[in-house]
Amino acid sequence: MQVAWLLALCLLAGLAAAQTAAPIRLNQRVQGTVSADGGSFHAFAAVHATRVRLVLELPDALGAVTLYDGKGEEIAFAEGRGEVELLHTLAADGIYLVGVTGLEPGARYRLTLAAQEPRTVYLYDDVPEPIVDAWAEPARESATAAVTPERRQEVPVARKKVLVTDDPTGADDAAGLGTGQAVADDAVDPATWGAYARLVGRRTAAPGRFRNQLAWTWARPGEVLHEDWYDSRGRHLGTVVITRGGQPGELLLRSGLFGDKEWRGRVDGDGSITFVGTRLTKLPFVVDLAPDGAYRSRTAKVDGDDRAVSIVPADDGNTWPLAPADG
Repeated sequence: MQVAWLLALCLLAGLAAAQTAAPIRLNQRVQGTVSADGGSFHAFAAVHATRVRLVLELPDALGAVTLYDGKGEEIAFAEGRGEVELLHTLAADGIYLVGVTGLEPGARYRLTLAAQEPRTVYLYDDVPEPIVDAWAEPARESATAAVTPERRQEVPVARKKVLVTDDPTGADDAAGLGTGQAVADDAVDPATWGAYARLVGRRTAAPGRFRNQLAWTWARPGEVLHEDWYDSRGRHLGTVVITRGGQPGELLLRSGLFGDKEWRGRVDGDGSITFVGTRLTKLPFVVDLAPDGAYRSRTAKVDGDDRAVSIVPADDGNTWPLAPADG
């Protein structure tokens, strides 16, 4: 117990004196020297629910490892001789500090930060709800029967051409004098919009096992694309806003379904788009079209240049067949 108190006092003194902390990445091993001030520090960033395993190797010497949150408050501690292990599950996204303490200043140590990040798992009810095609025409019951929202849910889908004009009558444009601009779906540049170039004006099909349905429409033709999500009853769940970025082949995606979180997308030569979060949580995913034309949005892992190095296999949870194109 006395040794533990000495280690704790040394670490507190080191925390007060420390001005910088050496960075350490998840699943990395670093080496260092026990500070004469009593403590050495390393910093890392991680997301909520990440499981971390810290291993301090200090041969033939007493040592301790302490985990702090971004405010400098201690959240976990372990001490021992030779090799010290600390296990902890992080409670929030943020920057964390690791303090290393030894009773022999100048002694060499090795610190390993192993981590298991959480992954997204899609859960569904054992018995799915009945699927209602939000775009299907209602059955004709009588010539005077009222069509109520419960019996028919209509979702607007863009036509193949969108006219933007200052003249609401369209007369100026018809005469060739207006400022209107017709944007055809097949004129959307795939180098700019990637897979979305083939999705404008389309919607996903509504077969029995697909609960949510998606529709892509221009909010501002050629500049701002909306991806609207609807449940099986046609109720609007939220809108994903996709805009052109500041660089060629770059898109910005902001999701109202995830608290307006923003992703930056890179359009690749095959039309796939790799999106990586712009803040602490990257949550990378890849959007593309399957060989049969189905829309896919799959989680991925990226390298230091934010290029996808692995993508989860396609399945019913990340693939949406498209409804037939409007004639």
